Amino acid sequence: MPSNGPPLAAASNSGSKRQLHSQSSSHGSHSSNRAHHGSTLKVSEFKHAQGVERLEQVQQVYGSGRGKPSALEERVARLEKENKLLRLRIEPIGEDARRAAETAARNIRSGVDDAKAKTLEAWHLDAWIRSFSFDAVVASALVKHLHQQSHSKASGLRERDYMANLHSLGSEQTILALLRDANVLEEIAMELWRGTATLSQQMDKRQAVEAAAEPPPPDAFELNTKYIDAGAHALAFGSLAMFYSGLSGLVGAPSSRPAEGMRAEHCAAADADALFSVSNYGTRTTSRVEWHFVARADAGREECRAHLGRLGIADGAHYPKEERLISDPSFKEHVRQPMPPSAFRSLGWDAVDEKLRAVGVAPLSEAEFIAARLYTGPCYRKYNAVLRSRGDVAALEKEWTSLCHGNLYTTTLHLIDSAITKLGKIKTVDTLYRAPGGALPSLFLSRNEFNVSGGVELAFMSCTNSREVALDYAVTSKAAVLFQIQQEGFVDRGADLSWLSQYPHEREITFPPLTSLEVTGKQVEGTVLVVNLAPRRHDAPTMRDASKSSKSSVCSVM
Repeated sequence: MPSNGPPLAAASNSGSKRQLHSQSSSHGSHSSNRAHHGSTLKVSEFKHAQGVERLEQVQQVYGSGRGKPSALEERVARLEKENKLLRLRIEPIGEDARRAAETAARNIRSGVDDAKAKTLEAWHLDAWIRSFSFDAVVASALVKHLHQQSHSKASGLRERDYMANLHSLGSEQTILALLRDANVLEEIAMELWRGTATLSQQMDKRQAVEAAAEPPPPDAFELNTKYIDAGAHALAFGSLAMFYSGLSGLVGAPSSRPAEGMRAEHCAAADADALFSVSNYGTRTTSRVEWHFVARADAGREECRAHLGRLGIADGAHYPKEERLISDPSFKEHVRQPMPPSAFRSLGWDAVDEKLRAVGVAPLSEAEFIAARLYTGPCYRKYNAVLRSRGDVAALEKEWTSLCHGNLYTTTLHLIDSAITKLGKIKTVDTLYRAPGGALPSLFLSRNEFNVSGGVELAFMSCTNSREVALDYAVTSKAAVLFQIQQEGFVDRGADLSWLSQYPHEREITFPPLTSLEVTGKQVEGTVLVVNLAPRRHDAPTMRDASKSSKSSVCSVM
């Protein structure tokens, strides 16, 4: 057979091969030991030295005086060249990283406004890092060999015993070797790098919104501003004293004739015909018109024809329309439709009543139904303005005076509260989300004298079960805060109003006024501060109980 090198005696060739194998093995073992015990050689230098020594060994066996190199010589020469290039690539990385870090530190923007400062101070690098699942990466690397032996995922007890055995059989070098074998550091670096990309994108999006001369077009989530609060002033919370006083402590006792009382609050009060608007859907309407829309549906248009005319609707042809919905073809299907309460019997009301009876709760009355449906439309703005004005923020009291002309909507608020209290008893427990929009007050960022943090939401609190859309809005909100609300237990649950809502696509889950929100934890996701909250409902009576209390109070006065 042709040979690439000069003919050698068989014995000499065999001996040389054994010598090459012995030298190579000895060198590899020696080098591995040096690397294992913390050799100061860089990876590139080590591979380069290895390649040179192997080339010298090959030359000793085959000779270096011939013209054409052997295949093995070519391979080793190629390895030597690759390692030279590798050394050129690796050595500048440390210096480049240092320069990048210094440049990043110099490019930090300053001048965060006071309204956001306290909330943004809650963003810490360690909290951001905790948002990654590095514990799972490390755990997977450590138990890799255990799972390979058992050919399936081992139980927690086996994993515990395995880790204890590692301590008795090795040293910290064993752990280090397992982590290196699974490239854990590389995985962590890659996850962090992806995280910085998300962080950068979110900051760019926020800056683009802040710099825009006009607000961006609304998306499906922003259209429902009951899920959000625009402006730091909206993040005003009540005290524990208000929580214990109940709704009657805020707005007084309801009428002993709930249906008539609610109608009077919408059709005979000082603000009954005062025009107001809601920014989410662009609807301009009045309290009187809204009551007829919900309680009387199409039959009500004739009764309030003159009032519709003042809204620019000739001959009362239709109820006020949502300008921001009808202007966009993709949202036209969300335009509300007038439907009499009786029509909902076959659309879920009867089924809801059956569930309520099954848990020992009285069915929903028609007055409670009308009040709850009113809340899902434009009137929510008035109701929440009343409740938030009961706090100590002057701007909120001024807004209520301007919007409601002194009307407290007392009976209506009690009816909504009663409906939510009932419906909450049949709500499935899940996690809900709300984007507050403004800066958090200090009581959410630090513990009080009772070693708890949180506050009491004075108004109705509408939430969504879509984390994705809530987080997307929070990214561009004024202080980048997301409430993550975990419902717990049999009592502290919101009510699903989607089946009776004017806008069922919103899938609205609502908590009653005076819900206490206790902070159970905080974490960072990108630029957003996620506040974990446990809701606690006040001991709300149903409307029947409230009416009895009202009658009792009247009798005692007489």
